[in-house]
Amino acid sequence: MAHAQAISHSNDDGVYEVVVVRCGELLTTRAEMFGDYEQYNEADGEFRLDYYFWVLRNQHRTVVVDTGFSVEGAASRGRTLHIDPREALPRLGIFRDTECSLIITHAHYDHIGNVDYFTRANVLMALAEFDYWLGPQPGGRRTDPLVDGRDLDALSTVRDENRLRLLEKTEQVAPGVWALMGSGHTPGQIMVLAQTTEGPLLLTSDAVHFDEELRRTMPFKHMCDLEEAGATYQLIKDLLADGTATIMVAGHEPEVMSRFPRTAGLEEHAVSIGASSDPT
Repeated sequence: MAHAQAISHSNDDGVYEVVVVRCGELLTTRAEMFGDYEQYNEADGEFRLDYYFWVLRNQHRTVVVDTGFSVEGAASRGRTLHIDPREALPRLGIFRDTECSLIITHAHYDHIGNVDYFTRANVLMALAEFDYWLGPQPGGRRTDPLVDGRDLDALSTVRDENRLRLLEKTEQVAPGVWALMGSGHTPGQIMVLAQTTEGPLLLTSDAVHFDEELRRTMPFKHMCDLEEAGATYQLIKDLLADGTATIMVAGHEPEVMSRFPRTAGLEEHAVSIGASSDPT
């Protein structure tokens, strides 16, 4: 496990601008977002869920974290699409043939909808996640409403092209970047810890969807293992308490866009954490 001392010693090679790209949203209700909402004895109310993907970049490398949903995946589920990730990526200097790393936090449609955009990326995801959906005896079902067969086929293609590395435990995957196991939402959920000029940043992805989910220990509607989710919540709290992470960005938190400065060239759809740097 990475710890605060190790991260604080990162040099410029391992310090990143983290770009948070908001590609869409869903206007819904609290009861639709939190599991067993009736147990809280609270009135229902309007709620907004935002959809993101993330880019870590400096002068040495680019690391993309997830790919958002596809246009088809958003339309079929009635999600509002603000920008097609395939339009946003080139505006960040990331093209189909860009050599980069792509971390897949989990295999739901809103996180792997554009994997086939990347033709030269080296892809990383958890072995437990890949095996659940695409292993020899997969536990996942292609009829699951949170996955699309087309997206899973793209992961299979990456594997067949020998561009997929499967992680079995928390590990450093690039200078200043750690992939942390955080199951609960899915069997192989990954979080990403990265060093920025503002301090170490934890991208929880869907290990925590909203700040309130963590603050009040209110699990999201879709969880595969509540006990594992609880352990991941505690891990995140520990990382924040001991300074391993000083900034947390939850996977679908709508307030993120108001907390950080807008990203040059993509101001309407993205914010940046840490100093800007042009990736090679």
